[in-house]
Amino acid sequence: GMTIELHVSACGNDSWSGRLPSPQPPHVPVDGPVATLHRARDLLRESMQSNGSVIVNGSCGTILMNSTLRLDDLRDANTSWAGVDMAVLSGGAMLSGWAPDGSVPGAWSAPLPLGGKCNFRQLWINGGRRTRASGEFLWTSLLDPADPSAELNRDGFM
Repeated sequence: GMTIELHVSACGNDSWSGRLPSPQPPHVPVDGPVATLHRARDLLRESMQSNGSVIVNGSCGTILMNSTLRLDDLRDANTSWAGVDMAVLSGGAMLSGWAPDGSVPGAWSAPLPLGGKCNFRQLWINGGRRTRASGEFLWTSLLDPADPSAELNRDGFM
């Protein structure tokens, strides 16, 4: 049978078709990749085609996964999955609200999700593991003192 190729990207949207590798048209997109592996799987299942290919593109950033992707032999056996452009999947929670931490020169902090009621062992920023310092609601990561602002628009996950 025919093979369907679907694309997944952090700059995608699960209401799109997934048939295009990047959002189109670029300025006000109306179609492009889907945002989650779950949606790509479901679209392939709905298509009733015998073969499928899912390409996960990492150029727009980390693909967040808020639940386990469940595949089964009957419906998903003929689907191939591939990553391009350093595709990264993360089940971690994204940290936002980074601000300079006045208590330690060169350090930044961000509030923890779930009101601080979370247990984690690792802190990753821009694909690299960072040193974490504990506090009741804050974790800090020492940044490059030459350009700490470069980290502001980057991904942080725990």
